[in-house]
Amino acid sequence: MKEMLPCIRYLNLSGNGFEGRIPSGISNQSCTLDALDLSNNNFSGEVPVMLIERCRRLIILNLSNNRLHGSIFSTKFNMSGLSFLGLNNNHFTGTLYDGLIQCNRLSFLDVSNNFMSGSP
Repeated sequence: MKEMLPCIRYLNLSGNGFEGRIPSGISNQSCTLDALDLSNNNFSGEVPVMLIERCRRLIILNLSNNRLHGSIFSTKFNMSGLSFLGLNNNHFTGTLYDGLIQCNRLSFLDVSNNFMSGSP
């Protein structure tokens, strides 16, 4: 995907019928993206580790209303520039890891309707 759209800054693929795992090409593209919206699809599986590691530039990440699972807030979670993080209506598990604390610009966080644990 990066070869096709090398300068893209905002990628909105929401509201389609996409299924399966999040494509690895999006992980490669995330170095140049400011906003990524994959909401309202049928993506399943875990969020690619490469996406979580390379998202330093992202300001908006919306993965809501899919069938994603796993623990997104791992030690590799490095999205310090995020201001919007929508993860609601998935199957995420785990706790709100300390890596989220590094998101000092975060103004919107929605993790509702998942399987998170621990104290808020």
